Amino acid sequence: FEQAALEGGYDAITMADVVEHTRDPRAFLARARALLAPGGVLYVAVPNHRSLVFMTADLLGPVPQAAGLVDRLYVPNHYTYFTPATLSRLLGEVGFEVIRVERENSYLGRYQMNPLIRAGLATLLAVSRVVGLESRVVVFARRPA
Repeated sequence: FEQAALEGGYDAITMADVVEHTRDPRAFLARARALLAPGGVLYVAVPNHRSLVFMTADLLGPVPQAAGLVDRLYVPNHYTYFTPATLSRLLGEVGFEVIRVERENSYLGRYQMNPLIRAGLATLLAVSRVVGLESRVVVFARRPA
């Protein structure tokens, strides 16, 4: 994406579960801005490091029996972890106007896991929705006209 010979002038770019995998998110997002037409919009969705899921994982991290569960969140190819504030700030720093910030929970149906763990995680996600600490952050941003 960063080196591809793209012409630019796009009306919209989507980045779902991408930015946390880049070694230089600032350059990656700056490239997206450069490729967007003035007024073009960007959709970014990443894991929310300020979520009840991550907070729970951090508490369980020292427990040997929970290591496999925690490793699913802190994976080696996630180079950067974001919160709603840090992602919004970074987008602003590279020249985007943040239009809207949302939180959502991950879809558990895409994961295979023990039914007991699934039930516990589903409960954790339900509680996270109530307290406003969902597992993903979604930002809609615009390249100023």
